[in-house]
Amino acid sequence: MHPFADPPRLAMEWETQMDLKDKRILVVEDDQASGTAICQALRLQGCVAIGPAPTIFYASQLLGRRPVDAAILDTRLYGQDVFELADLLARRGIPILFLAEAGAGTLPEGHRDRPCLAKPCPEQEVVRAVAGLFLAEARDAQAVSDHSPRDGQAGRHERLIRTICAVLRRGDGRPLAARSPPLDRTN
Repeated sequence: MHPFADPPRLAMEWETQMDLKDKRILVVEDDQASGTAICQALRLQGCVAIGPAPTIFYASQLLGRRPVDAAILDTRLYGQDVFELADLLARRGIPILFLAEAGAGTLPEGHRDRPCLAKPCPEQEVVRAVAGLFLAEARDAQAVSDHSPRDGQAGRHERLIRTICAVLRRGDGRPLAARSPPLDRTN
């Protein structure tokens, strides 16, 4: 199959890779097999996966040494809930994805607005949800910059990438516009 045969899939994978490249993700999971699989899936997307941390103490030690861009937290680690750690991450402004066996209904009031996946779930679903954390963060930042008086280079770049992804996602068979040859600027 040609790599451009499925434009919507290509756009989704491109956005995921673009949003996760070099992101530092803390993985807090007491199930070693699940935590390792999540870390491997994140690394395949270009992330720096930190963990898996099987306990709150170990996760706190990792946080003390390394800055993180987001965190994936299993809500129960060996019978102990992780919401004190989640509160610490929230105070630092770090996006959080929860993994809960009982689903989002078990989250305390202060964290019910955060994304939560029911366990067990495929690693790729976790990776997509983490990418969603950064897309939501980018949308929030864009909303703030839309109210700013100047339009920076980063805002134009992000709009260009989103437009390209939207065109690829369209998948209606229309060819993309042909690229014109570069201008000769040697004169």
